[in-house]
Amino acid sequence: MPPIGDDAVVAAVLDTATLRVRLLEEDQDIDAPDDVTDLSTQSEGRWLLRTLTSEHVIDLTAGSWERIRGANGPRIAAPSRGRLRSFSGAAVGERMHITTSRPIR
Repeated sequence: MPPIGDDAVVAAVLDTATLRVRLLEEDQDIDAPDDVTDLSTQSEGRWLLRTLTSEHVIDLTAGSWERIRGANGPRIAAPSRGRLRSFSGAAVGERMHITTSRPIR
């Protein structure tokens, strides 16, 4: 991952069909390592995880999480963002579990 700052990555997109990761800067795509299929291997950066029904923005540097419900995504009676306390299963083919300590307003 590039360092946070002027040359920081804006988002990472995982194509679940091909398991390829595309890192995006503001104006251009940049090459991604071939082995980023498990977010628990990363320690910093802001990541965009796409599922069939939602997008999740996990910012490991800032310690935050946000769920953006897709057009066909289920409505869930729980906060859709908060301070990231823990997460597991943020890998291709796994069921992700996130806990937050308090909502972000």
